[in-house]
Amino acid sequence: MHKLNKIGEKIKQIGNRMVKCNKICNGVTHELREGIIPRCLWFDSDKKTKNIGLVIVALNPGEIEPDEQGHYKSYYRIRKTNGLYLETVEWLKDYLEEDSKTKKRLHEKSPFYTKLKNLLKESDLNNRPILWSELVKCQNITKKEKLDVQTIRTCIGEYLNKELREIPPEWPIIAVGRDAFDVLAYRYLNRMIIGIPHISGGWGISNKKLRALSKRIKKILRNNNKRIEARWLKLSKRN
Repeated sequence: MHKLNKIGEKIKQIGNRMVKCNKICNGVTHELREGIIPRCLWFDSDKKTKNIGLVIVALNPGEIEPDEQGHYKSYYRIRKTNGLYLETVEWLKDYLEEDSKTKKRLHEKSPFYTKLKNLLKESDLNNRPILWSELVKCQNITKKEKLDVQTIRTCIGEYLNKELREIPPEWPIIAVGRDAFDVLAYRYLNRMIIGIPHISGGWGISNKKLRALSKRIKKILRNNNKRIEARWLKLSKRN
């Protein structure tokens, strides 16, 4: 089996366990019957390139959109968790793939994925295999609630640790947001970690900022491709 296909199968197995998670963790929620499920895990390996891949990790999913929630709720009512993980993958593809029939509707609702994909394109990284993941796979109970440390520890142990065991150590990790960067930088000492401000956060999402950030990412990967370090990319106001 091709190495990327093998990685994909392993991530799929983890994803199938993820959507069935029955742990009760502080500050986050999952209610399968209501269509609120652990999500945002996908190994996108459909890339014809000799370049090494990369990993993108954010903190945790945002509040689910009503139409996405309704889809999972209807699916679970009929099929339970059989194939449910792949449904979350297809929905995530709709946010990310340019040829998606629902691109305009979904991208209007997700500046996070739209801007993140633009950043990858500007950084010449969009043609690589990518593991899309989160530190915590469940959404917050309330928008303003900060993630509990033990919740992060529990979820990383259950899922992200196992995901990264399947990913070659030379693949860099892009951490989206300062909280995600801090956790990853301290936890995964054998990997390059590049931290970027949250794409849809208060730092702004202008094209100028994206270009400035992409230049710095390209420089780091070009000059330090074999070094193991953690670098936080802070944008100045003039960017």
